[in-house]
Amino acid sequence: MCASSEGPAPVSAMENGAKSVLVMDKMKLFGGCTRLCGGLCAVESPVQERQGITLKADDLFRELMRITNWRCNTKLVSKWLHQSGDTVAWLERQGVQFTEVKGWGEKVLVSHWMEGNGNALVNALIQVCQTAGVEMLLQTRGKQLKTNDLGEVTGVIAENAEGEIIDV
Repeated sequence: MCASSEGPAPVSAMENGAKSVLVMDKMKLFGGCTRLCGGLCAVESPVQERQGITLKADDLFRELMRITNWRCNTKLVSKWLHQSGDTVAWLERQGVQFTEVKGWGEKVLVSHWMEGNGNALVNALIQVCQTAGVEMLLQTRGKQLKTNDLGEVTGVIAENAEGEIIDV
């Protein structure tokens, strides 16, 4: 499997039977803009529970749909919200420390702020990938996906910083 970012997806692939997982980033450093973030949006998380915040995923879903005039992928938003609390719990188990939950006003407290901000998040995810045996390449740009006769992705052709072609 070839994953697009470090973090839960490549680790999940390894845990679910992938023989190998490769993460590539065309930059010199993993994480991109995630390193600049202060927190992430989640609901029904252990952090909220510890702070006495009782907001439910279905309530946040309705609020997000209201403010977006239902102009988004409702199934995707619902799935994201309903899994976001478990994601925060998983991140805590990986060593990410959440400091507080802030929000939009008094009722919509969903912004989970982290100790060390996005840098800490990315570094924790890189450590998880390395521990799981995920191969990670920096300064390597994916050029073309390889597929079989059924259209299933079977690999990738990439190019590293030295201009060498990598066929995975």
